[in-house]
Amino acid sequence: MNGSRIADPWTDEHSGTRTLDLALGVLVGLRRCGAGVAFAELVQVSTDRGLSPFALGRALVAAASRTSVADTAAATAVTEEWGGLLDATVPS
Repeated sequence: MNGSRIADPWTDEHSGTRTLDLALGVLVGLRRCGAGVAFAELVQVSTDRGLSPFALGRALVAAASRTSVADTAAATAVTEEWGGLLDATVPS
């Protein structure tokens, strides 16, 4: 190795966009749709609920990975919008 360190995906300066990318991937997998459709859905839900797309994305990634998130409004939105789809996927 050249001495470089792998950045922590949750704390580096690009963590917001990285998390948004992960959230879009979750929606693509759940909905079997394209990235553009997933992005539009994430933005629409965040707008409808008065949430930041980044906060909603963090909550979606947390729900998909079965972890918790501090933003309860975003977590509630994820459960209400995609909880059924997330529950239908069984981890292997």
